[in-house]
Amino acid sequence: MSESTAVAIPISEKWKREVESYEKQKYNVLVPREIGEIPAFHMPHMSIVQVNPAKDAGETYPLPGGKLGLSKVILDRIAQAGSITWIPDACKSGWRTARKYHYLAVGVVKGLDAVRRTIIGEKEIDLDVIEEELRASVPRREKCPGKEPERSRWIETTVRDEMISFKKHVAARAESGAKNRAIRSAYGLKSSYTPEEISRPFVIPRVVPSFDVSDPEVKKMVLGDALGIIPELYGRAPEVLLPPALPAATDEPDEPDTAGVGAPIQDAETEPPGGEREAAVHDQPPPDPDEVRFQEAQGDTKKEQEALIRLIARKNYKTDKLLKPLDQFSKEQRLGFLKHLLTMKDVQPPELPWN
Repeated sequence: MSESTAVAIPISEKWKREVESYEKQKYNVLVPREIGEIPAFHMPHMSIVQVNPAKDAGETYPLPGGKLGLSKVILDRIAQAGSITWIPDACKSGWRTARKYHYLAVGVVKGLDAVRRTIIGEKEIDLDVIEEELRASVPRREKCPGKEPERSRWIETTVRDEMISFKKHVAARAESGAKNRAIRSAYGLKSSYTPEEISRPFVIPRVVPSFDVSDPEVKKMVLGDALGIIPELYGRAPEVLLPPALPAATDEPDEPDTAGVGAPIQDAETEPPGGEREAAVHDQPPPDPDEVRFQEAQGDTKKEQEALIRLIARKNYKTDKLLKPLDQFSKEQRLGFLKHLLTMKDVQPPELPWN
C-alpha cells in the first residue's frame, strides 16, 4: 500500500456543512461539536432515526412534567444506526439475592476517530420494590371493585398474577434496561425530552471503512471478511476490552418497569401470547435445501462441495472472486462461504426435492 493512503485526511467540507445544516434545523445530532479528521481508510456516513411521539406508537413513554423518554424500540434503532456490537462473553447476569436480579451489558462502539471503545450499562431489578409499586398502583385502577371483600380479593389476585408474569420475564427486562443505559451513555442521550425535541430526527454521524480494493492484500482481507474466514487467513487476534468510552449511565430514570395506574404489566415485547407465538413459528420460512444438503454432508468434503456448487449456480456467484479453488477450502472456509452465499438473492430457484 502506498504511504499516501495511510495518512488521515482532513474532514471534508461537505460533511461539515451537512452536520451544521442538521444543527441549524435543531435536529438531535449525536456527535461532539468539534469534529476532527477522517481517520485513514474510512469515510463519513450519516444515519437518521425518526421518533413518533404519539402515545400509541410505542416509541416513547411519559415522564413527569409532560416530558417523554425514548423507548427500547428507538434506542435499539439508534444502536443499530451507530453499529454498536454487544460482547456476549463480557455480559454478566444472575440473581444477587433470591429477590434481586442483575444484568451487566458490555458493548463496543466506534468513535469518529475510528477507535473502538467499550460501553457499559447495568440494571438491577428488585422484586420487592416491583411488588410494592403494584400494591400502590393496582387499587387505583378503574377495574378495581369499590366494595369489600371483592376489592381485597381482586387486588391480591391482580398483584399475584402480574408478579408471576414479571418474574417470568425478569431476565429479559434486566437485559433491556442495562443495554438501554449503555446506549444512552455511548451517545450522551438525555433521559427526557420535550415533545417538540423528541419529534426532531436523531442524526448519528459515524465513520465506515473505505478500502482501496485494487491492492491485492486489501482485496484478500475484504473478501476474507465477507466469507467469514479472516481467522483462517490472518489468525485470531487477542480479545482486548478497552476502557469505557463514557461512564455507565446508572442514575438516569429508565423505561418504567411497571405500567402504573392505567394498565397491567405488558409482556408482549419479550414473549407474545401463545396464539401469536405459534403463528410466528408457522410463518418461519422453510430451511434452504442446499443448506440442508450441506449440513447433512458434514464430514464428507465432496458432498459439502457439491452443495456449495449448487448454491453458486443458484446465486450466479462469480467464482473468479475466490482467492483459491473450492477444493482447497478448509472445513471452516466452506462453512463461511456457505453463510455468505445464503445472504445472496437467488437467480435460479432451488432444486427440489432435497435428497
